[in-house]
Amino acid sequence: MEIPKRFKGKVAIVTASTQGIGFTIAERLGLEGASVVISSRRQKNVDVAAEKLRAKGIDVFAVVCHVSNALQRKDLIDKTVPEVWKDRCRCVQCCCKSFC
Repeated sequence: MEIPKRFKGKVAIVTASTQGIGFTIAERLGLEGASVVISSRRQKNVDVAAEKLRAKGIDVFAVVCHVSNALQRKDLIDKTVPEVWKDRCRCVQCCCKSFC
């Protein structure tokens, strides 16, 4: 049975996603076409999980992040946006108008 590609062209950020339920969620989203951002507190866990997902043909971006730490959460987003969304976000025109 072929897996549907419901999430093709989408990006999924799944925190605490290098083992267990988090990994399984990231894996399924990736198998259904999403680019997946995974994270964990430990670099080794991130590297191992990313390799497993890539071996299944999943587009994965891996970041070390302890979600209880606000600075690390910010860093996760700061690293993810330019790397993962770089070709997906296009700003055609930005304008601001002041109303008096």
